[in-house]
Amino acid sequence: MVLGDLLARKQFQYLKVLNANADLSRTVFTVESTETTDVAKYIPQNTLLLMTGMAFKDNPLHMCSFLEELDEISCAGVAIKLGRFIDKLDERVIAAADQLGLAILQIPMNVTLGQVYREILSYIWENQNDYLLGALNAQKKISNLILQGSSMKSIVNNMTMILNKPVMIMDLFGTILEYGYNYTRADREKTVEDVELLMKEKRLEEEKYSVYQKEGRRFCVHPVKGVSRNTNYIVISDFDPKEKEETVLILEQIIMALEMYFYRSLYVKYNDMEIWEEYRSFFFSQLEKTPESEPQVLTMGKSYGLKKASVRGDHRA
Repeated sequence: MVLGDLLARKQFQYLKVLNANADLSRTVFTVESTETTDVAKYIPQNTLLLMTGMAFKDNPLHMCSFLEELDEISCAGVAIKLGRFIDKLDERVIAAADQLGLAILQIPMNVTLGQVYREILSYIWENQNDYLLGALNAQKKISNLILQGSSMKSIVNNMTMILNKPVMIMDLFGTILEYGYNYTRADREKTVEDVELLMKEKRLEEEKYSVYQKEGRRFCVHPVKGVSRNTNYIVISDFDPKEKEETVLILEQIIMALEMYFYRSLYVKYNDMEIWEEYRSFFFSQLEKTPESEPQVLTMGKSYGLKKASVRGDHRA
């Protein structure tokens, strides 16, 4: 959840942003309440910290270095209840927060830290549950299509509807395997050129998604891992998962389902090759022992796709 979206909710509009350059695009994963000055060592990233500032009442400027430590761990922001131990933040503290882009929020005197903590944490959990449910439903839908033997076209079109963006699947050589119904030919051709260049420069070796921009176009590339390496890539046009945190989880679940699909396809091909290799070894070993007639040879190899070769012309001496 983005801090700005949280503050835009009616129930949290009592929280006032004190610094003009506060970065409200920071992600909020959880909320903590503490008064210790070494809290940066213990809280997780993307935490919204609640406090009264009691530890800084005798030396308010120590808060500047405190904010720097919080920024290093990607803290979402600091909500402080002024009027209890500190009446007003020093302008140098505000300036330090602005330089870091770390939001400082003021909690009103008539609202307790416990109330803020419970309300925000409850709201975060509620939204995370919704995100998780949406992601699991997406994975279930794609997995069911795979188990039902649906075509790659059907799978990609469903991915297009789930993500509401043009989707394309490419192999590790840059060949398009399939694309969604709304991925235009012009966009496909341009994107393929871009992806082929990224492959040539070996910039698609990462395990996570990457977002690229070129000539005003933006696309996301996420590797689909096979047995031990990337075997395919999902390309999503005009898409950046960071813009909506729920799409990251949805995309990860879809990738898990696709990995199952490509692993199954690879296993089927390998199994067919193994069966053919076993038959070929058996067949030639039998011919060495007892030469078979043409009808017998064709009968033995019929289930493996062995056919009589077409002969043109008369090759008799």
